[in-house]
Amino acid sequence: MSELARVIDAKNVFAVVGASRNPEKYGHKVFRDLLEAGYEVYPVNPKAEEVLGHKCYPDLKSLPKKPDVVVFVVPPKVTE
Repeated sequence: MSELARVIDAKNVFAVVGASRNPEKYGHKVFRDLLEAGYEVYPVNPKAEEVLGHKCYPDLKSLPKKPDVVVFVVPPKVTE
């Protein structure tokens, strides 16, 4: 199985670090697109309580499930 096939496996649980309430931001778009594609996905943002009606978590340790894939949509400074 290729790396891409492993990432897009329908059974994968995703976390989007930097999920945003602002529909203009990429963190919002990535989270929305994963939801619409049918993935189990959790938004991670310490400054938000919810995104698109889903509870938002302050950090990866707080998630109810360990994600298989973590997508970082944050400024480079934050990623480092």
